[in-house]
Amino acid sequence: LVFLSGLVALVVYDLRHTLVPMPFVWTLLIAAFAASVFQSIFTQSLHPLYDSAWGGVALSGFFFAIYAITRGRGMGLGDAYVAGAVGILLGLFRGIEAIMFSVWIGTAVYLLVMLLSSLLRRFRLFASVGRVTMKTELPFIPFLALGTLLALFTGISPLAFGAWLA
Repeated sequence: LVFLSGLVALVVYDLRHTLVPMPFVWTLLIAAFAASVFQSIFTQSLHPLYDSAWGGVALSGFFFAIYAITRGRGMGLGDAYVAGAVGILLGLFRGIEAIMFSVWIGTAVYLLVMLLSSLLRRFRLFASVGRVTMKTELPFIPFLALGTLLALFTGISPLAFGAWLA
């Protein structure tokens, strides 16, 4: 619950300011680590801790790479911290699934907003609304939160979507 509360606060803050404050990130990291420790104690196994470590390193590393390659223009550094917390909470494979959901939903919403923006400007409706282009900054934490919720509370696996093809 602490993790989810921190995630909700981050969504609101990111939508308003397109920034990720570190106190929220620390809350997520500590809550995710605590959940992993409790799961490890409950199962009497170190596997949850290993899975959390791999998930945190892999997901934050992926987003840090995007940040470094694009020099901060493609993804913010705060997104990497939050993705690391999601990886710690969900582990490697569910964390990857959460990121996949996030990217898919974010892409669909962004393309829809770009299309609507273009149509509104073409028909001169809502002329005061700014045009949304590929360079428009989009807060990613809301999509990351939605992907995390889907991975956490559903059994849907985007990694298994290709299984029905075989």
